[in-house]
Amino acid sequence: MYRCLLSLLLSLACLSAYADPDARYRDSLKTRLDSTRFDTIRMRCLIKLGVYYEGENPKTAEGYLLRAYRLKLPNTLSDPSYRSIAAIYLGKVYASLGDTARSYHWCMKALQHVGGSSDPSARFQVWDYLSTWYLGRDRYDSALYFSQKVTDLWEGLNDPGQAAAGYFGTGNIFGKMRQFSKAISYIRKSMTMAGIDERSNSPYLIPILQSLAEFQAELGRYDSSLYFAKKLYPIALEQTYYDGVIESLALQSAALTRLGRGAEAAMAAREGYALAQSNQHTGKMQMLCGAIAVAFAAEKRGDSARFYASKAEAAFKASASSNEDRVNLYRMWSDVYASLGDWQQAHRFKAEELAAFTAFRSEQVSAVTAHNEVVYETGKKEKTISELSAENRARRTIQWLTAAGLVLALLAAGFAFASFRNKQKAANLLAQSNREKDVFLKEIHHRVKNNLQIISSLLYMQFRDQKDEAMIAKLKQAQERIKSMALVHNKLYEAPDVVHVYLREYIEDLASGILAANVPPGKQVHLDVEADRSLQLSLDTSISLGLMLNEVITNACKYAFRNEQAGNIHIRLIRVHEGYQLEVRDDGSGLPEGYGDKGTLGVRLVKNLARQLHGSVTFANENGAVVTIRFQNESKAA
Repeated sequence: MYRCLLSLLLSLACLSAYADPDARYRDSLKTRLDSTRFDTIRMRCLIKLGVYYEGENPKTAEGYLLRAYRLKLPNTLSDPSYRSIAAIYLGKVYASLGDTARSYHWCMKALQHVGGSSDPSARFQVWDYLSTWYLGRDRYDSALYFSQKVTDLWEGLNDPGQAAAGYFGTGNIFGKMRQFSKAISYIRKSMTMAGIDERSNSPYLIPILQSLAEFQAELGRYDSSLYFAKKLYPIALEQTYYDGVIESLALQSAALTRLGRGAEAAMAAREGYALAQSNQHTGKMQMLCGAIAVAFAAEKRGDSARFYASKAEAAFKASASSNEDRVNLYRMWSDVYASLGDWQQAHRFKAEELAAFTAFRSEQVSAVTAHNEVVYETGKKEKTISELSAENRARRTIQWLTAAGLVLALLAAGFAFASFRNKQKAANLLAQSNREKDVFLKEIHHRVKNNLQIISSLLYMQFRDQKDEAMIAKLKQAQERIKSMALVHNKLYEAPDVVHVYLREYIEDLASGILAANVPPGKQVHLDVEADRSLQLSLDTSISLGLMLNEVITNACKYAFRNEQAGNIHIRLIRVHEGYQLEVRDDGSGLPEGYGDKGTLGVRLVKNLARQLHGSVTFANENGAVVTIRFQNESKAA
């Protein structure tokens, strides 16, 4: 009998030892919460219990976190830190419950409290989640702001590992904003901070290589995209990370197709499709079917291309696909028919793609507008509650004053309060009207940019099939002019000011894009831009200036360094008298005699644009070519 009892006790001890460690952690927190007399420890336990229940039971987590937030602590430095952490986790809980208004409210509470905290951990948790919160709602400027604050925080604390993670996150946000050159720069800086070599086989390279491959492809650098995609494959395979393997094969297929290696592209896509099928990744199967179709189309294997394209379409119809998936489907059909030479069908699906993209963007704009309305209504209600509370306190004071016979003061206060409410209401209506106009202007700029990019893509499709080198050069030059105009609208869409363009940033981006497209491989051309960062010009002036710069820089890339392996281009923009002076100089072979009197299209275009801006242009040689353009801002010229 004693032996049986001893066996039973040993079994219970073993069960206790192997009990769920998370449950033991939760129970220890609850025990400590009930037994302690110190409010600081109580707040810590409540926050930890809220974090524990966040994913498992959000409503329970909400209760613990609200108790933590409402707990009154002495005036210590830890008080704002604890409150900010409790508030940010409440924001996470309400986001998981789909309550955007409350989530935003608590995120703003957390941001308010963390401003009075010196605790780097609290600042990191608040700023990092705010970056994620805004990123999930396509608010890229706000997401970028908080991501950079996280990076600066860890750099200031000399923590290279966390700073590297911050740079990587910031790089991916730039990727979402389609600023791919900046995205690649930040990701490479994250590798430097973390001490990671891209030639190694570190598992930390998986997300880095995937991002680099995607961004290089977006920039049209398909050789580089293929290199990073191939580098990703063995590392992801060794770590049995099949999502990474499938993504690597999809990226390889896309790059190989663009490089004209259709057979290899089809092979990579089919391998990825088989792996996605074995792992039951329906979305990736649909994407890879499309990649196989495009690859076969590039090889002029029409029946196989149409078979896989139809298979991708069937998968699309069988799943709950979004308008974004519909855009990708129509783009696939357009690419297939364009590669097969059926331009009528390609044009039809390109039109379908544009319509689907317009619907997709409308959905996004509607979602952002609905979110802003919810946030506005919530803020208005909170303000009303605050005003009513203040009104109640004022009423009690007035009642006390009435007993003293101050009726006149009461009437004056009522008049002042009514006047204040009317002014506040008028100010709110005016602010709301201004915000709506800014949203509409940004949407217009965005759509104009998209239309110009579609025109640029159509030109690219046209000259890709051309055999005449002269015609190809003309089409490319037309494409570069359209890109310069699209860049202006993109800058206005991304900037808070929807009317004026910051010239320094616009010139840098425009010139970098022209150099990337026109400098032959093996040559290095250094760009130097000298301009005031605060300098702004109107939309019309910026477009004209961009077209003139496109002509001058393209000419320098083609002829200035024909016999040189390296060179320099210096761009200088300054204010002179009542106008501006733009000077573009290089250290190349210089301009031929009488160049300014030639009637070429480029020279005529530059002169006509300068004349439209009430300005002039001169061509000279000073240790290289020097082009000087004097002009006035459009609003002043008018």
